[in-house]
Amino acid sequence: MVHGERLIPMKVLIVDDEITMQTANGRATCALTQELHDRDVVVTESITADDGQAVVLSDPSVEAILLDWTLSDDDAEHDKAKALIDIIRTRNAHVPIFLMAKRSDGPSITAAVMRKVDELIWILEDTTFFIAGRILAAMKRYRDQMAPPFTKALIAFAQVYEYSWHTPGHTGGTAFLKSPIGRVFYQYFGENRHAVANGDWSFSTWNADLVTDPATGQRGAFEDAPDELLIGEPDCWVLRPGEAWHGFKDIEDGYCMLDPIKVSVVTPGVAAGGSFEKMGIPATLVTAYLDQRGIVVEKTTDFTILFLFSMGVTKGKYGTLINALLRFKEDYDANAPLSEVLTAIVAAAPARYAGMGLRQLADEMFDQMKVTDQLHVQAAAFSTLPVPAMTPADAYSKLVHDEVELVAVDQMANRIVATGVVPYPPGIPMLMPGEYVGGDDSPYRKYLLALQAWDRRFPGFGHDTHGVEIDNGTYYVYCQKEGA
Repeated sequence: MVHGERLIPMKVLIVDDEITMQTANGRATCALTQELHDRDVVVTESITADDGQAVVLSDPSVEAILLDWTLSDDDAEHDKAKALIDIIRTRNAHVPIFLMAKRSDGPSITAAVMRKVDELIWILEDTTFFIAGRILAAMKRYRDQMAPPFTKALIAFAQVYEYSWHTPGHTGGTAFLKSPIGRVFYQYFGENRHAVANGDWSFSTWNADLVTDPATGQRGAFEDAPDELLIGEPDCWVLRPGEAWHGFKDIEDGYCMLDPIKVSVVTPGVAAGGSFEKMGIPATLVTAYLDQRGIVVEKTTDFTILFLFSMGVTKGKYGTLINALLRFKEDYDANAPLSEVLTAIVAAAPARYAGMGLRQLADEMFDQMKVTDQLHVQAAAFSTLPVPAMTPADAYSKLVHDEVELVAVDQMANRIVATGVVPYPPGIPMLMPGEYVGGDDSPYRKYLLALQAWDRRFPGFGHDTHGVEIDNGTYYVYCQKEGA
């Protein structure tokens, strides 16, 4: 075998009428084609929707399809592109579809179209190296999902001698090609930021519902505000006292504001007043789903996911994110098998998740949160101050002189911790070295017990708590030896 070749080749179809033209888009598509060739991907080129349809109907070995949204033989409504997408999905519900678009095409790409494709490509914004990496990653996920066990083993064996490659990181080499702008995320949501997914539930974003234009005094929905207003008027991002959306009851007016490039997506489950709703989707499940699709988030709390819209974010990247959220809703509503949508999680704990669906797991997770009252116990733990028994320096001295012992969390009542305990989220100390844990009703102990119960029930979704040692599912914390 020649170095770099695949015994079982990957094949991609590109449907783009500009691929033979000396235009900016044509040259970019040619460069992408060459990059895929360099990675031993077989590329079939079509310049019309009809020819692309013929390939789709005749060659089931195609493992990814790149479709230009604005083909020259198409009409203003993109009917041929839409029809080709429908044909592809009729024949194969899982093959990755990448929609190639220009900056001006955004408004014409509807949510219905986005549900049927896997990712968006703004060919002139992202590097060919990054786009090729995304395509290869999607093809690999598709192959892993579709192939039966023997075929997977055969493919793995065939690829042993292949040179390594990896999917690029968040920016894909474009970090300093763009200006920072947080508005793009909200702009892309279109008519209603609460309607990322239509139906009986949706994701939302954490920001003010209404903003005021100081020039006219008019108030309007945040998602309908002009770009210039959100970019140039800091008041749009300020947390005001008495507004229900942020949840801080006694906040001082003008005390703080949101960072426009930090976007928090809120998952269903918690009402405005802080009570649990009838249904909910813990954010950690959405994060795992996104990770499966090669999307890495910044932070995850119980019901929020933080995304950083930095200089490296392009329309292709945030369009792919919104597409993935739409696909999550589709898979949730269909109770898609975990073996298809969370393959890594299932592979790590097959006995636990065998035969389960995505909605079923979400329901179990939400029920667990309600049983342990995890959300409100956490709030209690971080809204009260522990009683110090000694300084952190004295507690450290106990630690280095071995005057400490590991204590299981259910035995921690009335003990003094020797190390800091920092649950993540929120990533701030809950207990400092030298502080009392408190009695049986201590919110700190109750919160750690809630996290322990969660981790035992949902392998693969465990928490990261600094200062906690885990042995066979039991949480332990170093405490001062009694009488020391």
